[in-house]
Order: sequence, then structure tokens, then C-alpha cells
Amino acid sequence: MDLGNNALLKPGNTLYLKDIPLGTSVFNIEARPGDGGKFVRSGGCFAKIIAKQDNEVVLLLPSKKQKAFHKDVGQQLEQLPASGRKEKPFLKARTTRYFYMKARNKLYPRVKGQSMNAVDHPHGTSRSSKKGQPTIAPKNASTRSKGRKAET
Repeated sequence: MDLGNNALLKPGNTLYLKDIPLGTSVFNIEARPGDGGKFVRSGGCFAKIIAKQDNEVVLLLPSKKQKAFHKDVGQQLEQLPASGRKEKPFLKARTTRYFYMKARNKLYPRVKGQSMNAVDHPHGTSRSSKKGQPTIAPKNASTRSKGRKAET
């Protein structure tokens, strides 16, 4: 792995943003020159160089937000760690809940309001045992049958 101005343009090398062509994927980007890298560091993420100006280089971050960095900021090229991590499906609900959703402070799993108590949700009630099922009479219900709901 080479560093600085004399480094070649190949994956894994650290170069300045001013020395990298447009459209190149980069990661581990410094906020200020020499701070060691603060942006785009998680597995499978990368940013693309989309524009160069006088003292700035504009990058497209993984969040689709554009951010301008100083031209003398160092970062690493295209050797994307864990680049296929996001394509792997979750095999268990536990994995989704305890690792993916909990890290993002999301409520998972979602519970229907109909199955809650009335104090917990406007749609909730404890009057029927079958949650979310309409309590209507069957088509063949007799008007004489006791205990059954029937149209009169």
C-alpha cells in the first residue's frame, strides 16, 4: 500500500482527492487533512467523486448527499471491505431485530393496533377474542337460533 503523491492509482492505495479522476469509488475519507479518516468507513459503503472545483472536491456519499471536501484530504481507493454485505438476506427474524433494527433505534417488529388494548392504541379493544375479524352473521344464520347474530 502506497501513500501520498507518488502512489499509483490502484485499489488499496491512499491518495489525495485532487489526484483521483472523476467517478472513482473511495472510502475512509478524512474530514480535514491529516485526521485519519472520518467518513464512509462502514462495511460495503463507498463514495464517488462527482466534481472538482478550485480548492474543493465534491463527493456523493452513500446517503445520496453531496459533500465538499478539501482537495488535500487523503482517502483510500476502491478496496471496498465487505462489499457484498448488504446483499445477503436476513435468515432469522432475531438477526433483523437485535442487530439491524436495534442499531438504528427502530421499533421492530410492528404490532397491529387492532391487537392492542384500548389504552395502548385507538384501534385496540379487549371486547373480541378474534383480533381484526369482523363480527357479522353468517349468510345461513336462522332468525330463531339463540345466541347467534342474525338479521331480522
